[in-house]
Amino acid sequence: MELLPGERTVSESSDETVLLTTHRVRLDRGTREFVTITLHQVASCSIGTRSHPILLVLAAVVWLGAFQFAGERMGTIPFLIGGIAGALIVLLYVLSREQNIVIASAGESIRIKTRGMSREACVQFVDDLERAKLALRARSPG
Repeated sequence: MELLPGERTVSESSDETVLLTTHRVRLDRGTREFVTITLHQVASCSIGTRSHPILLVLAAVVWLGAFQFAGERMGTIPFLIGGIAGALIVLLYVLSREQNIVIASAGESIRIKTRGMSREACVQFVDDLERAKLALRARSPG
């Protein structure tokens, strides 16, 4: 990325898909996604977890169905199949949970998947973004 006059890099992800500069934040995932938000336009920044709780409901239904079909015989094939299927659905839920940093503006948002990043590293990125935005505001006239 070519920097603007007076712009410098503040932070960059290890895979170089996310770049925070003194003027903007940019997400570049090649042909899949490209979003730039100037720091003046950043309205909010949040750290959260996305999950699919419907998977837990589905696992509970499968387990209840296994108990229903097995009746008093817990060692039967329907009970074992239902128990294993329910456990696999719970595993899918756990594996599909992801932590994200969301940077929003009035018109667009950037969702950064933070797999492998500690919460402290995520908070540090948000702190860097806030500092850069406040420094830009302090330098801007009016």
